[in-house]
Amino acid sequence: MSHFRAKIVAAARVEASGGTPKGGALRLGWTRTPGQTQAVSHGLCPSELPLATSMPMSSIVQNHHVLAVHDLRACARFFVDYLGFRIVNEPPGWIFVQKDRCMIMMGDCRDALHPTAIGDHNYFGYLVVDDADAYYAEIRARGHEPASAPVDKPWGMREFPLRTPEGHRLMVGEIVST
Repeated sequence: MSHFRAKIVAAARVEASGGTPKGGALRLGWTRTPGQTQAVSHGLCPSELPLATSMPMSSIVQNHHVLAVHDLRACARFFVDYLGFRIVNEPPGWIFVQKDRCMIMMGDCRDALHPTAIGDHNYFGYLVVDDADAYYAEIRARGHEPASAPVDKPWGMREFPLRTPEGHRLMVGEIVST
């Protein structure tokens, strides 16, 4: 560990315990210069900073996905008709669909890049389900043919891919091992 990183880690631990680091409070500001990001007060690159501290953080209680779409109604129909979501809100320029604890917020963005124009960056989510094979069968029974059947992956998931009518992609998976 570098000398500067050791100082940052030690100061962060002191702050997390409610104390004040020797010489005053630890204050880091970030600056961006061509080709380099650094912590102003110590000249550290982000890779030299600790990945975690003992400071508590708020819990994430739910995950929402936001999609820029060209045809709100067609995209909402896909999630409702084939994936079992329901429309829960329609503020101007938006449609929100929800299934269980998953919400997808679709915004009318007719001038945005089409999802097929952004290659692998058109993946937007991973839906974890309790039974990938059953959900796959339900989707097919509703009239949509996923790109492939569920497959066991080396990362402990049984998963299959989906593609929206506009080309956004998402994965659906079940945890099969931990």
